[in-house]
Amino acid sequence: MDSLGPAYQNVPVRGRPLIFAAMTTEPSEVGEVEEAPVLDAGEVGVYEALYNAAHTATQDIYPSPASSGRRSPQKMESASEAELDAIRKPRKLSKSRKQVPPAQVTTRQHTVEATPVGVTDGQHYPQSPPQPATPPHHHHHHHHEQSSQDVELRPIEPLLSSPFQYQQAQPTQPSPHANGGDQSPRKRPTPLEHNKSSSRHGVKTLTDKQLQKLNRRSTPNIEHTIAREREREVPTIPQQEYPPPPIPPPKPLLTPPTPPSPEEYANARAQRRGHVLDKSRAPLPAPPVEERVPSIHESEPQSIESEEPPEPQYYPLTRHIADSVLLGNLLCYLAYFEWCQLSAVSREIRQVVSENRELEELVLERYLRTVGYDRWIWKQPEPLKLNLADLCNYMRGVSIPSHQYARTAEAYLQSNSSVNPITTHEMAASCRAFTRVVLRLRVQAEAEAEHIARITAALPQPSPPLQKPAKWARGPPSRSSSRAPSPSSSFSHPHTSGPRAPVSTFRSPLFRPRRAPLLQVFVPSPEGDWLSDASVLECEAELKRSGVTHCLRAGDIVWDVAVGDEGNVGRLVWDGSYLIDLDYTYSRVGDLPRYLPTMAFPPSYFHRVIRTMGTGNPVVHVDLSPWEDQIAFNLQLLQDRMKTETRPGEIWLRTVREKELFKILPTTQTYDWGKTGSTSKVAQFAAASKIPGFTLKSDVPYAELWMGTHPSSPSHVLSDVNITLASCLAAQPELVGEKVASRFKDAGAAEGNLPFLFKILAIRKALSIQTHPDKATAEKLHKEQPNVYKDANHKPEMAIALTPFTALCGFLPLERIATYLAAAPEFAALIPQIISEKFIVASQSLNPSGPSEKSALKDLFSALMTAEVGLFTDQLDKLVQRYTNDGETEAERDVKELVLTLYTQFPGDIGVFCAFVLNYIKMDAGEAIFLSAGEPHAYISGDIVETMATSDNVIRAGLTPKLRDVPNLVAGLTYNAAEPSKHLIQPVAFRGTQHTSLYDPPIPEFSVLRVELADGQMETHPPIDGPSVAIVTSGWGEVRWGSTGVLHVRQGEVFFIGAGSELQFAPRPDADGKVDTLNIYRAFVDVHA
Repeated sequence: MDSLGPAYQNVPVRGRPLIFAAMTTEPSEVGEVEEAPVLDAGEVGVYEALYNAAHTATQDIYPSPASSGRRSPQKMESASEAELDAIRKPRKLSKSRKQVPPAQVTTRQHTVEATPVGVTDGQHYPQSPPQPATPPHHHHHHHHEQSSQDVELRPIEPLLSSPFQYQQAQPTQPSPHANGGDQSPRKRPTPLEHNKSSSRHGVKTLTDKQLQKLNRRSTPNIEHTIAREREREVPTIPQQEYPPPPIPPPKPLLTPPTPPSPEEYANARAQRRGHVLDKSRAPLPAPPVEERVPSIHESEPQSIESEEPPEPQYYPLTRHIADSVLLGNLLCYLAYFEWCQLSAVSREIRQVVSENRELEELVLERYLRTVGYDRWIWKQPEPLKLNLADLCNYMRGVSIPSHQYARTAEAYLQSNSSVNPITTHEMAASCRAFTRVVLRLRVQAEAEAEHIARITAALPQPSPPLQKPAKWARGPPSRSSSRAPSPSSSFSHPHTSGPRAPVSTFRSPLFRPRRAPLLQVFVPSPEGDWLSDASVLECEAELKRSGVTHCLRAGDIVWDVAVGDEGNVGRLVWDGSYLIDLDYTYSRVGDLPRYLPTMAFPPSYFHRVIRTMGTGNPVVHVDLSPWEDQIAFNLQLLQDRMKTETRPGEIWLRTVREKELFKILPTTQTYDWGKTGSTSKVAQFAAASKIPGFTLKSDVPYAELWMGTHPSSPSHVLSDVNITLASCLAAQPELVGEKVASRFKDAGAAEGNLPFLFKILAIRKALSIQTHPDKATAEKLHKEQPNVYKDANHKPEMAIALTPFTALCGFLPLERIATYLAAAPEFAALIPQIISEKFIVASQSLNPSGPSEKSALKDLFSALMTAEVGLFTDQLDKLVQRYTNDGETEAERDVKELVLTLYTQFPGDIGVFCAFVLNYIKMDAGEAIFLSAGEPHAYISGDIVETMATSDNVIRAGLTPKLRDVPNLVAGLTYNAAEPSKHLIQPVAFRGTQHTSLYDPPIPEFSVLRVELADGQMETHPPIDGPSVAIVTSGWGEVRWGSTGVLHVRQGEVFFIGAGSELQFAPRPDADGKVDTLNIYRAFVDVHA
């Protein structure tokens, strides 16, 4: 290899594609031939003699098979004229040489006729007939001499308008042979003007490189002579005859040059071929020009101008690739491996294709067409876009056998593993690309099917086939043909008329419509075939990294290829939110989770995806909707028979008896005051709880989430949505506990009813001014108005703030109310003067809880809530107008914002004036208030956890469009006036725990625990004698009980805890591997609490 680059760059381009050969070919490699001058007759003789003499001398120095003898340079110097004539004599033509054509030669552009001087048109040349011209041999030592007789070149009528091209020709004159005996016609051809190709008779002039090669083998005198020949131009031949110039004596020949060394030969060869890759190669030096004497036909010497070689022109490959038409034609001839080589030429090519979606789609269509891929042409936006990286990873993945994934993962998990981590990363990327391709094919097939269905629906319905006329009774009935109808005729010629619906053209070996797709992830599992929870979470994380979670659907099967391909090992099912291992039930068949509605899938949806292990029982779908009433009736009969013949719920007990914890499904309530859409904590938790049929809508106000056994909206067991929590607890009374069932027997605890109701509230606007009755009042109201007050239980409640929370709770101290009476004339105008004077006197009492003080407060509040509509609306407008114009007094500044907020939400409502009589409290997350029966309150804004006795009795009086019962509300209040701190509940540590706070109100029905665990922390709860309901408000975690019991929970999920269970709580990482703070609120009942 020389210094100019790799050896392959200096050889011909054979074996390389033409597209790259065009890129590397330079103009310097193409032999450009200069124009050779045409000599006159006199000059031909002189130079022919010099040339033959030098040629003969060179043959003597370097003998060859063609030379006839050896002659020394000394003998050449003393050669006589006879010897020179002998040197010039013509040689015999070989048998393979062709004769010269006639003297008149027709070229591509002109026709030239050679005529002797003095012979006019129409005369004949008598000396000899025209002989065929002998084409010269390509070697310089085979040139023949030419007669020195003068000829005249007379142009014939030109064929084209380009310059003339002459060829010299003359009759052959006899000359003595070297041996002196034979004579043979001989003619020296005259070179033609160079037109970058050989002439039609095969004559081709020497190139620059051939001349240089000839110069190296010739003497300096011969070199000068040849240079002078090339510099001459074609002279204008006069009509008169000139005597031939004298022949100069030959100059002495120099010593032959030393043969070149191999290094010199290599350098000369590299110089001759040029730098293939060097674009800025310097031109070769021009040969030296010697001064010469101008000939008699020249007026002044011609100057030689050296021309630099043009810059090499390279093939614009990037421009070729950037053209979609050219790229499409090129891809038709390239296999994928060749495309990889082409894209690896430069980063510019890859960038051009990746930045142009049209070019990228051409490549994807070319190499993914075999699996059914087609570009997106539908109206809806493309939900999943593939790119060149997906193509590369997919093609790499399909070339790896499936068993190789498991072997690599097994070797990677070894302690002294030699597997390169890059290999595992590439396998994971290949599986992600495979998943993206499969889901892209599914959305493509569904878009095409939807398009075809839309077109089919728009087509007119086919007309029914024509009915044959009835056969009348008269006449014998014709005998029907016994030949069966031809299926080909009915198939080829359908009887339906009108346009035919289009047929789906989607075909793919990776996905079939109405079948479950088999997706792939690569997650090596340290536990082997059994996927741990950490491995399942990592599989979910791989799906997120693939960017396909928005395309997943319930029933999609995900295969972890790193754990093998035996049975259903490593196969998981997507239930809509999470991945569930198909082997979690220890079933060889791979049964679906019981809460996944199998009937919702089409027939054979899991065919060849979930393996049946030879049982022959595929999962099928049967539509039972036509018989749903009969089936429901039969199931009811079966349930009654079970209760009659066996212990109630015995079959259910066999399923869940081993579990002390299980997840339940809450219910949602939508009220006008709730937060809308995903901004509501209720909606967020409901979506995470997998409530059947729940669909989050952005314009729906999700106000409350109920968790309990209240008959108005009971919770259900997650594993069987047909079983309510109350029926489950009734079947297993030990989950409720004997002590709790005995203590709250009147509340129905023995029948499975919990004594408390657990709620989540998301408050956007103020709730009504309300209170809850005590037990005596509830029984009375339920008896009098059962349609309004639907139960006979009291309803004390406690609210714990999840976010910043504001509320009205309890009456203000009496002196604060008296201050507002003096500062706000609009408020004072609603209270009669006698009542105001009585209240001002009571506000100065030292015992605000005395009977007279409570009576004065009751009279004032009753007068306020029963004020005339016209009076309080006018005063309310004046109050708001004054506050809007910043006319509030110093005492009113703390209530101004609340009044304007309530007026904006409920304009013209008497409840706005309650801001002057009730405590306005602001709470942070974790703070709690308790409101016993008979305490007026109204929640203003925020998210809270609310716990109450199992009841739904509410008495309202303002800030609501619902029914207002002002007399019962005024009659049922306690009228305890105090600071808002009186209603706060201070949390305490729960039974020696470190991370659990206990909110224990002064009632036996419920208490609440708050568990807050950071990463690495753990908490243990001692057994509680009563049942519990818990909800995860943030983070992911696990709950363990007993020796083997474990339950994985995450934000929004709700679970039940049976009585007497010792629990351990711990956080765990989420799908992204991040560990957030775990917050769990647990409502429970304990007779010893």
